[in-house]
Amino acid sequence: MARFALVAIALVASLLSPSSGVNALCLACPNCDGVGCLEYWTCDGTTITCYYPSADGTTYVGCEFDGTPEYTYYEFDLSSSSPSDCDGLVIGDNRDCIGTNKPWNWVSNECTAAEGYVGEPGS
Repeated sequence: MARFALVAIALVASLLSPSSGVNALCLACPNCDGVGCLEYWTCDGTTITCYYPSADGTTYVGCEFDGTPEYTYYEFDLSSSSPSDCDGLVIGDNRDCIGTNKPWNWVSNECTAAEGYVGEPGS
């Protein structure tokens, strides 16, 4: 009976452990805006900036998202200082933190890196 209890405890502990993917929840820049697709992003403090090619292809448009604390996580909204090219864009989920489009770790509430190159196809 004691052995059964130990096996049950070990099974429950393994299901609840951080290695089960609980710590893998990232936020991602929108893949494309109305003109082009995501090239790279930067993250500083609680600000994520997503960069897309401009209409003429010579520069980049930076869409800035500001993080606001909400209970135990941050909610990101488009900054009022972002250009009109960014209107309607929203930060999305990268649930498993796969690939390079993962500027924010929602579990640890911090930037995953200072910058990341994505170069989404279709631009």
